[in-house]
Amino acid sequence: MDNTTKWDLIIVGLGDLGHRVAAACHASGLQVLGIRRQRVERDYPTLATDLHGDALAAMGLRCHCLVYAVAADQRTPEGYQSAYPLGFARARQAIQADRAIFVSSTRIFGQNVSEWIDENSPAEPADWAGEALLDAEQYLAAGDCALVLGGIYGPQRERMLSLAKQGAWCQPGYLTNRIHIADAASLCRHLVQRCLTETPLPPRVIGVDGEGADMADVLTWCREQLGVAAKPAAEIQPPKGKKCRSILFESLAFTCQYPDFRTGYRDQLPQKDTL
Repeated sequence: MDNTTKWDLIIVGLGDLGHRVAAACHASGLQVLGIRRQRVERDYPTLATDLHGDALAAMGLRCHCLVYAVAADQRTPEGYQSAYPLGFARARQAIQADRAIFVSSTRIFGQNVSEWIDENSPAEPADWAGEALLDAEQYLAAGDCALVLGGIYGPQRERMLSLAKQGAWCQPGYLTNRIHIADAASLCRHLVQRCLTETPLPPRVIGVDGEGADMADVLTWCREQLGVAAKPAAEIQPPKGKKCRSILFESLAFTCQYPDFRTGYRDQLPQKDTL
């Protein structure tokens, strides 16, 4: 690979989100390089390498914008430490990037409160996963941004619909935050464009639809659409949760295509004659 190229965008992590962002940016004419652990064929150039080895640093990669969208291999403290603070630190050091976007999670907000959490709220993780994600933010430089996403749903992400089909229900009071995968990718691309046009980025952007829906309402609506009654034995007890929103979407000129769970899940519902 020609190490004299300064890529418009390098994306580390080519899962669903990373691939959507890379493919859309490539289709718009940007020079995009995707990096992941295993080799994969895409319409844009990709590179297979281990973040924790020496090979990446030896390549001398350069870019205008770096997006770090890695998913942990293991849901353990060690797995999260490896994927997030250690992995992002290695990527930030090995790749010469003008600016970086670190894809994080609302898990950094461990508060179980009824008040809204936004970009001005303190990050107070309540578990090792949130702590690992927050630790990674220390490797963001001035001008970089943490994109803090809520629970991602959409095609192939049908946990809530699956629960509803089983008649699952819960008591009111369990708050949830979500964003459709299409909106998560669109928001990330929006921030990438700001990087490339040298437009200032906020240090943290919360990516959620802003509804902060009660899980009881979500399950009830999904069951009603599916024609499934709640089953007494199918009660679930999720964490109390919190409700998050972004107060920056207006200034960023960004709007969600799916502004609430009803809009998003409606596209995933089976046709009535197949229920």
